[in-house]
Amino acid sequence: RLAWKLQAGWKLDHETLEYYRELNASHSPDWHTCREQIEALQQIEPPLVVVVFPMLFDLATHPFRPVHFEVANACSQSEVIDLWETLASRAGNNTPGLWVHPTDTHPNEIAHKLSAGVIARRLETLLQDPKHSDSGL
Repeated sequence: RLAWKLQAGWKLDHETLEYYRELNASHSPDWHTCREQIEALQQIEPPLVVVVFPMLFDLATHPFRPVHFEVANACSQSEVIDLWETLASRAGNNTPGLWVHPTDTHPNEIAHKLSAGVIARRLETLLQDPKHSDSGL
């Protein structure tokens, strides 16, 4: 029974990973539309700030890191706040410790508190930067 549960969990994890990799693939029409919107937003004021919140799945090896790099690259004219390092260092090898519930991988109050702190500090720094003071940020 335990072996079956482990195999079923691995299968679900593997299928979930493949689903999200395909959903966020470079050739995806949705990602193409998203890139177009990012490019348009980067051309107007106030400056665009993009927060990349990782899927809370195996942060130790972070199988979605290539997606994060692609998002950061698409936002090269923006301020990018990538929360992976903050959350991974807190989670260690216990990513489920940042989940709402064992069956719900959405971020819990710990993950939100850590993320909010990083975002607030970065925005405060940006607001103190003279080049952003007249831009409405």
